[in-house]
Amino acid sequence: GEAPCQRLFGLSATQLREILDFRLMRDFPVVAQLDEGHARLSPLSISSIDCEGRQVIVSGGYEFRGNIGVMDVTRQGTLVIQLRLTPQQGRRQVFLEKPELQDITFDNPAPWFDGKAVSNWALALFATPICARLQSGLPC
Repeated sequence: GEAPCQRLFGLSATQLREILDFRLMRDFPVVAQLDEGHARLSPLSISSIDCEGRQVIVSGGYEFRGNIGVMDVTRQGTLVIQLRLTPQQGRRQVFLEKPELQDITFDNPAPWFDGKAVSNWALALFATPICARLQSGLPC
C-alpha cells in the first residue's frame, strides 16, 4: 500500500500514520458530561490506513460512569471508528471526516449500557472534519 499514499499525499503510509497520530493527540483525551453519565475518551490511535480506499481506522479506550438512580456504575472498553481520508492536494492538507462506528466493546455488558451514549458522543466529535497539515501534523 505505499504507492497510493505516495501518490495522494506525497508521503509513505508510515509517515502519514505518524502525522495523523500527532494531529489526533491534540484533541484527545476528551471528557464530557452526557445525559446518561460521564464519559472520557482516551487518545485515539491509527489502527490502519488505506490510501487507495481513502479510509483510516482509529481506536481508543473509553471510560463511562453512568448514573443509574443512586448507583454509580463504571464501564470501559474500546471504540473503533472508520474515517474518510480526504486530501486537499493544493494545500498539502488532509481531512478526517464522515465517521462510522466499526465496533464498541465493553468490559461488562448490562441491560442499561449498550454503548450507544458513548459511541454517539464519539461520532459527534468528528462531526466537524479534523484537518491536518501534511508537513507538520498541525491543525489547519
